[in-house]
Amino acid sequence: MSNIKQLATDMWMVAVAGVLTVLASSSVHTQEVPKTDVAFGYQWQRVSRCGGMALCKDSLPAGWYLDASGGISRMFGWVGLFDGSYKSGAFGFNPGVSKLNIYTYGVGVRVSATSTVTPFAQFLVGGIRRELTILGSAAPDTAAFMIDIGGGVNIPAGTRWGMRIGIDYRRGFFEKLELGPENLGGMNNVRVNLGAVVSLN
Repeated sequence: MSNIKQLATDMWMVAVAGVLTVLASSSVHTQEVPKTDVAFGYQWQRVSRCGGMALCKDSLPAGWYLDASGGISRMFGWVGLFDGSYKSGAFGFNPGVSKLNIYTYGVGVRVSATSTVTPFAQFLVGGIRRELTILGSAAPDTAAFMIDIGGGVNIPAGTRWGMRIGIDYRRGFFEKLELGPENLGGMNNVRVNLGAVVSLN
């Protein structure tokens, strides 16, 4: 009888030890997976069309962005992005244009390094829409498929807050833009962003 009790006690201790080991392993794994973050701030975009011709380039100095990201594994995660850029005034690519708004949205994957300062690279697919005002009248909005390849670095400034610096290349696959030499289609954008990062957990 005592042997049975001893065996039961040993099995109980092994079971408890196993449960504690699994919980400890799960806790370590959770710490390794990047947290869910929300980032927002300012962005500047450089728009280029016509294969890089000088008359088809312009900067959009006003802009904002909002993105969210979370961990799938220690290095890989998901990311979703929505942003807007704006300019009013004179445009080099078409003197008749007085206003240009560009909106972009996308989802994709992000690869991050696990360190205090967190560099990352990302690839997103989604859509891009442009709104034009030509000769005082709003032109029909056009939208196209978009890819985004870029990266940046998150710099911690506290337990939950940090700063974000990033740069991206974007390709908008427009078939045709507006009247003028830029009808060769396509839009190549360079995006620079600066903002804040907030950890949600």
